[in-house]
Amino acid sequence: MHLKENERELLQSLFTLMPKEDINNILENLFKQMVNVDLSTWNVFSLQMSLNIITQIIESDSKKSESSLFLSQLCRIVLNRANDDDFYVGMVKIPILEFYDFILKQKKSRIPKQNLLYCLQVCKVVKFKETSNNLQLFLKNFDAVWNIIYNLLIHHAEIVLSSTHSFVQIIIILLRSFIVTGSKDLVSAQDKEVQLQIIQYAQNIDRLFTVMARHKTSFAKLVPNLIAEYVNCVQNVTLDLKIKEHLISGINRLFSFCSEDSLEAVRVNINHSCRDIFTNIEKNYKQFKYCGDV
Repeated sequence: MHLKENERELLQSLFTLMPKEDINNILENLFKQMVNVDLSTWNVFSLQMSLNIITQIIESDSKKSESSLFLSQLCRIVLNRANDDDFYVGMVKIPILEFYDFILKQKKSRIPKQNLLYCLQVCKVVKFKETSNNLQLFLKNFDAVWNIIYNLLIHHAEIVLSSTHSFVQIIIILLRSFIVTGSKDLVSAQDKEVQLQIIQYAQNIDRLFTVMARHKTSFAKLVPNLIAEYVNCVQNVTLDLKIKEHLISGINRLFSFCSEDSLEAVRVNINHSCRDIFTNIEKNYKQFKYCGDV
């Protein structure tokens, strides 16, 4: 459920005229309705309308020179209590994730640190179902989680760098699920628009790894796990060529984090059946490195 442009403008105008005490009372009441409640039993349209109203309050407040909101309740919606069937993923979980992403783009000073950490925790409980069941729903869910972790890293790097293990675990979940989606057979079976969407998400993974490269020291010890996960996942999947191109570009960024010792550790510890794949990826990285592309 999305508000029309004139409805958003009307709400923002109303909130601009209201005393800050009244606005904060509205916020508090709306958040109380969504905290510590089983979202699978809640009216989904009521939930979406509440999120829309909160969004308009915050957008209205963002236009002021000084904030008048008390945002200590932000991001306390308990996502993992929602049902995991397609209806609730689409109507409850994804709108909540999109709301978190909206919050992350607000001014740093307006968001309590504990709420930013909660955004990261929420992503850890997201479950990705088999893509063949409902590809469009999977892509929306994937995009919602990717947006949160990417914007956390871009706008709130200090939060990510204080929780690097959790952050990398979320990326592993994303990577593991996306590689199945990027298979040649699955991609070729989609219409052109969906193919372009999947390719865009592969590019987004590359973008994420590129931003991580700004913080090599913080991620260096964990990146070998990501590389090993990629190698393990692709051994049973023939990737679409364009998907593979973008993912390999991202993996090259990850290789640049690693010392020779850490790469040797990956080589020794991965399954024997994966070692040829790892060797080929490593050769590809060295070609890029010597060409000055990494």
